[in-house]
Order: sequence, then C-alpha cells, then structure tokens
Amino acid sequence: MKKDPLDHILVELKDKEWVSGEEIAKSLNISRTWIWNHINKLKKMGFNISSSAKKGYRLIDIPDVLIPSLIKSYLQTQLLGNNIHFFEQIDSTQNKARELAEQGALEGTVVVCESQTKGRGRRGRNWIHIPYKSIAFSIILRPPLIPSQVMQLPLMAGVALADTIRGVFKLNCSLKWPNDLLIKDKKLAGILAEISGDSEEINYIILGIGINVNSSPQDIPNDIKDIATSIFIETQNNYLRAELIAHILKKLEYWYNLYIKEGFLPIKKKWMEMNATIGRDVIIFLKDKKINGKATEIDNVGNLVILDESGFRQKVFYGDVSLRNKE
Repeated sequence: MKKDPLDHILVELKDKEWVSGEEIAKSLNISRTWIWNHINKLKKMGFNISSSAKKGYRLIDIPDVLIPSLIKSYLQTQLLGNNIHFFEQIDSTQNKARELAEQGALEGTVVVCESQTKGRGRRGRNWIHIPYKSIAFSIILRPPLIPSQVMQLPLMAGVALADTIRGVFKLNCSLKWPNDLLIKDKKLAGILAEISGDSEEINYIILGIGINVNSSPQDIPNDIKDIATSIFIETQNNYLRAELIAHILKKLEYWYNLYIKEGFLPIKKKWMEMNATIGRDVIIFLKDKKINGKATEIDNVGNLVILDESGFRQKVFYGDVSLRNKE
C-alpha cells in the first residue's frame, strides 16, 4: 500500500529529534518541495515545527486536533482505524459511517468529527458534544454474529472504554447498563450501537462512542452539570484527543477480537468487575412504562436481570436505567 506522505512525515517527526527533508523525500519518492509543502500544511494546523538548513525539521509541540494522520501516528492496531474519515463539522458520525458502510467500507473504518449538528444517543436522544473538547467517533464493524447478540456489542465497547480510562488516567470509572461510562455516578461517556441486517444475519454494526475529554465545568450545559463530568474535571489536566482515540481503538480491538474468539462470557466477567449497576435499586424507563426494582445480574445474553417490587424476576433487554442507592 502506498504511504500517505502526511502520515509518514508525522510519524518521523514524532519518533526522531530531527528529521531530514531529503531523507523523507527519498523514502517517499517525492520532491523536497512536496515535503516543504506538507510541513507548512502541518504548521497551519497548529503544529509547532522548527527548521534547520543542516538538521532538517523538528517537532516542538502538537496541537489538540483530530486529523487522521495524527491519530494514526499513535495507533497500534491491525484492523480498527486503518481508514479514518475526518470532518470539521457533520450532522452525525453515525449517519456518515452508515453511508460508508452501505458503500462497502471495510470493517474497522472510523468516522470522527470536531462538531456534530445532530449527534444522538440511545433512542434518538440528542448527544451533547462540545466541539474541540470532546470526542465523537463511529466505527464500522462486520462481526459474524446473529441479531440476538447485537446488544452484547455496547457492553463489550463499555469494557474496552473503561479499561482504557482506568489504564491511561487511573480513574475509577464504572459501567452503567447498557451503555454509559460513569465516574462517581456522573456520566463521562456514552456508547451507541446501530445495526443493519435481517432476522438471520448482520450486514454491519455502527458503534458510536462519545466522550467528554477536555471540557471544563463552564463548558457543561447547566441542565446536566450535576450528572455529567469530563476527564479534565476529574484530573485537572488536558489530554490530546487523537492519542486517546488511538488508545481506545487499541483496547477495543483487543476486546472485540476476544469476543469474536471466545464469546460473551469473558466480556461479562470483566463488565461485572467494573459495573455500577448490579446490587443497586433502579428504575427502568421503557417506551410506555417504568419498572422499579433491584438489579441483580446480567445474564449470558447481556440482558439486565432485576427483581421488581412485586418480587418477580424480570429480564430487561432495552431501556434507560436510573440508579438509586448503593448497597
């Protein structure tokens, strides 16, 4: 596969103290003028790059941008993120990913944006996305699953996301069934899985992930200040979002491959270790009713099992969960 010059130049700049323009030009079989043009392109994006007639180019500072070349420079995956589509503004990464999937885009293709005009969460609700401070991206997956297994994908993604946040930031995050990542019962991230298929097989799944990264308390809308948080609020540090996406894709690929190979049980075990739902009194909001009870487990399909107020054991396969007291 032909190397993308910008991808190659960024990797070289990040890996070496000084990079020779002549050497890069030779390795890519392009002119030094083209290298100079790409360096200027990076500078216009906010990359602080110094130049020396004798030494070449040196990367001094990296901006917090989500361009594919920067994400790829951090990436350590075999499948996820090989193709990345970036948009400064888009209606929804889910919509664009579905469009690409219908056109035959490869599994692992990622759509990422800086701003969404119609970002959504579960059940068609709006997803609050703060441009240039949050992350919103969607991944095309084509797993060999049957439709009844689809609800396991958000749980798998939740495990991967929590595993990432715990590992990178040492934050004690937890999982709320079926698709939220919490810190101290405040929402940090959400996951959405949308399917194309029929009763017998899946054509593709669009897995959407939204994360509050560098949002300050002032950035959070007033109506959700008490229930939302961000990595910045929890750590008091900003973080390069492109690097975080690469970390997430690495963990997601690991857990996805394990899920395809060994099934749902390893995912369920890890999810239970990090969950914030089991053992709690909950209210399940369904389309036309609500159920009060106590969450007791998730079963081997991924359903939430609750003991309702009448003492009956019910399996819930969809719905919004409101957590009550902790044991």
